[in-house]
Amino acid sequence: MPKRGVSNYILPEGYLCTPVYGYVRHWILEHLRVLALVELPRRTFVKSNADLRSNILVAQKLSSATIKKAIESDYPIYADMVRKIGFKMGKGFSPLYVRDPETGIEIRDQDNNLVPDTDFRRVSAGFDNFTKEVTWDKNGGRRFSPNNWMGAKISDVLSHPNLDLKPRRLMPRALQNIRDIEANRHVVLSEIADVVEETTDIIELDGPSSTWRPVAGMDIRAVEAIVTPSHPTRAWQIAEQKKPSLYRLKDGDIVVVLVRPERRNIGLMLGMGEDIVGIPDGIAVVRVKQEFKEKYPQGWLLASLRSEPCRLQLWTESGGTSYGKLTLDHIRNVLVPVQDQSEIDDTATRVITWAESIRRSAENWSTVGSDDDRRPIVNSPGFGLIEGENWEIEGIDDE
Repeated sequence: MPKRGVSNYILPEGYLCTPVYGYVRHWILEHLRVLALVELPRRTFVKSNADLRSNILVAQKLSSATIKKAIESDYPIYADMVRKIGFKMGKGFSPLYVRDPETGIEIRDQDNNLVPDTDFRRVSAGFDNFTKEVTWDKNGGRRFSPNNWMGAKISDVLSHPNLDLKPRRLMPRALQNIRDIEANRHVVLSEIADVVEETTDIIELDGPSSTWRPVAGMDIRAVEAIVTPSHPTRAWQIAEQKKPSLYRLKDGDIVVVLVRPERRNIGLMLGMGEDIVGIPDGIAVVRVKQEFKEKYPQGWLLASLRSEPCRLQLWTESGGTSYGKLTLDHIRNVLVPVQDQSEIDDTATRVITWAESIRRSAENWSTVGSDDDRRPIVNSPGFGLIEGENWEIEGIDDE
């Protein structure tokens, strides 16, 4: 591939995906051909006081006419991710070397040098192989796209409502995941379920001294899919840290954590009572629409949203310059694979059985010790030593 006009840029991820920087993406797509997009780990540049998720953009400056021809040919884009960068991010930035997976012994190259443990060599080799087959025209026997190319094309960007250029969304596996779902029976989540928007001002409802059990992102145990409301907290304290307008949660609600969706932070609300509220800043609440509850039970939808096809969608759509964060629209637009009705019913039954066991376990646990013994304490080792200390709010922060 000709190297003339090719430049490398390092950009905060927000420039490639957030609505406020849409004008940046418009300019890029109108003036440059995007050759490659590579995602870097969040803390790569923390030593330079830039604790942001960054991306490498490789692009070539071309004339408007050539850009138009390249778009008409639906030109390919190489997308990849770097997870290992050869040193420990933070904590002294000590170097990391490749180790034998069985013995842990550090591996050396032919010159007896330790081999840095980094993905950059793999990504560089992949991009080199990509460029060997790609050209701007059909001369020389080369193609607009490599043979059997399953990766991203410019149409995958232009067809996105936000012109999303995030590398992980354009990774071959992410795109194939969508293709596989679309090739089979599926529904868009918003067709069968509501993502709750209605909130209640708890101070206006019951006064600043009223107590509520808040649910924030950190209250979902991702592995077990359990939502654990915090201990009762005064309304004014919740409002002071967040806002008084909160979701009123119901037994059986599906709670989706908005921050870091790659961790499968989705749980089922099993708490009883009218005093449980959700923090809109950190969670979303999903409820199957009344007319679909028999066909698509809430338990089945919980299991579906926690499945790998849905997790990949939530993760690759989330964006930001820090941790990835979902919007309510991201959740509404998830494609949910649909099985035969017998499989749906079987999954829903299994979830019900599991939920009943969790309820019994919680009831038994509530008999052990006193309420103070079960009160969560987060990052505050001095609790209990200072008379009159005000600590009910601890644990509300999403991260």
